Amino acid sequence: MTRYGNGAIVLHWALAGALAFELALGFAMPRGASGFELFQLHKSVGAAILVLTVFRLAWRLMHPAPPSLKGGMAHKLASAVHISFYFVMIAIPLTGWAVVSSSPINVPTLIFGILPVGHLPIDQELNELAIDAHAILAWCAIGLFILHIAGAIRHELLLGDRLIARISPGGRRGVGLLLAALVIAIGTATFETVSRESDPQSAVQQSAGQSAEEDPAPPPLATESTAAIEAVDTESAIQDAPAAAPVWTIKPGGTLSFSVKHAAAGQIDGSFGRWSGNIAFDPERPEQADIRIVIDLSSASVGDPTQDTMLLGEEFLNAGSFGTATFTSRSATRNGANYRTVGQLELNGTKRSQAVSFELSGTGMNRRVQGRANLGREAFDIGDGPSGQDLDNNVTVSFSFDASGTLPPN
Repeated sequence: MTRYGNGAIVLHWALAGALAFELALGFAMPRGASGFELFQLHKSVGAAILVLTVFRLAWRLMHPAPPSLKGGMAHKLASAVHISFYFVMIAIPLTGWAVVSSSPINVPTLIFGILPVGHLPIDQELNELAIDAHAILAWCAIGLFILHIAGAIRHELLLGDRLIARISPGGRRGVGLLLAALVIAIGTATFETVSRESDPQSAVQQSAGQSAEEDPAPPPLATESTAAIEAVDTESAIQDAPAAAPVWTIKPGGTLSFSVKHAAAGQIDGSFGRWSGNIAFDPERPEQADIRIVIDLSSASVGDPTQDTMLLGEEFLNAGSFGTATFTSRSATRNGANYRTVGQLELNGTKRSQAVSFELSGTGMNRRVQGRANLGREAFDIGDGPSGQDLDNNVTVSFSFDASGTLPPN
C-alpha cells in the first residue's frame, strides 16, 4: 500500500486540529468586548491556517499524492471534498481579514500578540457582506468535515481498505485513528469550554462574586488615626526650614494605574510604566506646594498587546501625537493626613482643571504617598470613536510611591 509522505501527514493533521479548534472557537466565543481575547486568538489561528494551507498546496505540487484506491463517482466526490477544503481554508481567513478591515471599530491585528498585520483597503459598507460570507464559509467547512469523516468511515468499515493508514505516521492505522479522535476531541472540548465560560448566567454570577470580594468601595481618604500619626514629628522634620518647602525624590517601585468600566467587558485595568515628578511640598504648609508630574503615555498598558495598540492610537491616548501627559499644581489643602490639590492636567492636546486627593504616611523626610483622581475621558477627547462607545466616561487613576525629602539650602 502506498501512503502519503511524512510532510503531507504532518500538515494534514496540523490543519485538521487547527481547523477543528478554529471552527469551535468561532461559533462558541461571545461577540463584543467581552470576547476580545478570544477574538484575537481566533484571528491568530485563522492566519496560521491560511499559511499552513498555502504551504500544504505548495507541498502537494512538489509531492504528488499516492494513487487513489478507488475510482468512479466515489473518487470524484472525494476529490471535490478535498478541493473544497483547500478553498474554504483559504477563503475563511481572507473573509475574516475582510471583516476586521471593514469594521467601524478599528481593532489592530497582532498575530499571537507578536506579529502586526495591517488592514485590507475595504470600505465599511462591505462589512456586513464580509460577515455573512465568513459565516457561510464556516458552515461549509463543518459540512466538509462531516463528509470527510463519513468517507473515512466508509473506507474503513464498509470497504475495508484501511485508507486511514495512508495518512498515518509510519503507516500505523491505530495512530491515525487516535489522531482522528484527537481532532474531534479538540473541537468538542473547545466548543464546550468556551460556551460555558461565555454563558451569560455564569458571567453574571461570576461578576456578582467578584464585585462582592474584589471590588469593594474605595476606602475614605481621611481618618482620625492617620491624622494623629501624621502629625507626630512633622514639625521637628522641617523646623530648620520654615520658609522653604522640602524637595521630594520619588523612589523606584511606585505605581500609577488606571481603571475604567466597560458595558460588556466589565472593568478594564491598566498602568503606566514610566512617569516622573518634581515635588516641592511641606506637609505643614501645603499651600506652598509646587508639583509637576509627567507621564510617558507610550508606557500605558492593559496587559494585552492588541488592546495596548488601540490604547496608544489616535482614538484613545494618541501617544504618537502627544507623547506625555503633564499635571501641575501650585497649592494644596489639608484635612488631617489627607490632602487635596487642584491643578492643570494637559492630556491629548487639551488642558483641563483636575483635582487629585492623596494621603501621607510615615514621618520626617521619608513618606509614603497614596492617592487617586477621577477624570472624565470625554473632556480630553479620549475614546470618542466607535471603540470607546461602551466605556464609562469616568476613569479612576490611582498612584502609590515612596519619597525621600531634602531641605533646600537657605
